[in-house]
Amino acid sequence: MKKILLIRANRTKFGGAEIYLSRLANQLQKDNIECEIVNSIFPNFLPSWLRVLLFNFQICLRKKDGLYFSLDRISCPDIYRSGDGVHKKFLSIEKKSKFNLLHPIYLFIENRTYKNAHRIIAISNMVKNDIVSSYDVNPDKIHVVYNGINLKEVNYESSSAKIKAEFDINLEEKVILFVGSGFKRKGVDEFIQIINKLRDYKFKAFIVGKDKNLSLYKRKISALELDHKIIFTGP
Repeated sequence: MKKILLIRANRTKFGGAEIYLSRLANQLQKDNIECEIVNSIFPNFLPSWLRVLLFNFQICLRKKDGLYFSLDRISCPDIYRSGDGVHKKFLSIEKKSKFNLLHPIYLFIENRTYKNAHRIIAISNMVKNDIVSSYDVNPDKIHVVYNGINLKEVNYESSSAKIKAEFDINLEEKVILFVGSGFKRKGVDEFIQIINKLRDYKFKAFIVGKDKNLSLYKRKISALELDHKIIFTGP
């Protein structure tokens, strides 16, 4: 069996794709299947568009013998897991600066990702349909595989008690949870608007994730006088 190279530019301990990658690698190792995680070698101080280009060159310029299972847009995947959605579809919804080189570079590589991959994993039927409609990809090579969960025994009463004590939540209060980094893309503005309409109910809302404009969102909830309702926990 060929060695499986698991491709992901970022090396972090949080994020849906990163957690998926960690679980996948651990299970492959338990099953004695040879695998290696390949991350970007380029520093974060470089512009994002340049890091995307350089990472593609790092992976594809001298492709090794092995099966390339990528969780990032690259032009030479054997299997591509489209966990980040379709950027072309995203740009059709969101207005982004035409001067940001990241977007045309993403589109350039994304097109080759879908065309060159032998198999594509979509995390929902919506993503599969977006791929087909955006890039005219043969739907037969796209397989929908939903995100899994780690099944284990959980003491929910104990967990609930710890969280309520840590964040001073009353027994009568409900807990509303939002999870996702990159707040604009994930919909934190809309979430705050919903919370504002529910302000007269007894609850605490948690936003779990990171965003470079976190201070902006904190000012928004302060302006709405929702500081006592919404808690930012970080990633």
